Amino acid sequence: MNGNKPQKEEKQMKTIRHETQEDFFARMTLLAQKLDRGEQVETGESASFEDLDEMNSYKTEQDRFALLSPPIGLCVFWAM
Repeated sequence: MNGNKPQKEEKQMKTIRHETQEDFFARMTLLAQKLDRGEQVETGESASFEDLDEMNSYKTEQDRFALLSPPIGLCVFWAM
């Protein structure tokens, strides 16, 4: 034992959005500005879709995957 405390497993956040290309780039610009100023930003996986049908297809696939996989501390947020 090396005396280190075991690291607490953090939940990986996953956000899926329906947004325009302009909204996506505006959000990424704000994120880049925060990083340039040295501010902390939330980490996690994100997917953006301009096409609502494509997003719904992705959501269905992710839901199916979640049913077949053991829990791994994953939070999914749907932003519409």
